[in-house]
Amino acid sequence: MENKMDASKVAAKVPLTELLESPNTAVTEKKKPGPKSKIELQQEEIEKLRAELAEQKKQAETTKKIIEPVDERTPLEKKIAAMKEDGMTPITGYFRYIERPGDYQEFVFKKFKGQSLDTYKLYDGVFTTIPKCVGEHINKTGKYPVNKRSVDESGKPVEVVDKYMQRFEFISSALQQDQQPQNGNMR
Repeated sequence: MENKMDASKVAAKVPLTELLESPNTAVTEKKKPGPKSKIELQQEEIEKLRAELAEQKKQAETTKKIIEPVDERTPLEKKIAAMKEDGMTPITGYFRYIERPGDYQEFVFKKFKGQSLDTYKLYDGVFTTIPKCVGEHINKTGKYPVNKRSVDESGKPVEVVDKYMQRFEFISSALQQDQQPQNGNMR
């Protein structure tokens, strides 16, 4: 009993806070588990929000760099997309109907998969704006071959293309620049 009394005498002389903070003391305070007060619940919620905010700030600092989207298309898909973009650029020029001056040419055209089928009606000598791929189509298909008879190496008679007769054309400075050869020589 003397040991217990001595501990109580010591505890009476030393404040309780010092006993709790000191690592050598044998006295420990046990809290009874019970319902938490509103203040304690609010404090816990505030601490959780502070932790979330600190995490968000940390993520914001690490992701300050602008990340460009990754292009997962194949090289062929990229080339087709570039061709579509180039082909759909509008060009201005005029339609020339050589075969029937003063008349018009009407046709439907669709170059790429997924593109709508559009009807074009072009009048002779009238300036208009059309997509570049339509102008190229007009110039490629607006002629027909004129054949001539000839003799091949073995002496057999054959027909060969002598020249192409132009029926109609679309004249635009953008198309003429694209069709000029790189080295400056005319065809």
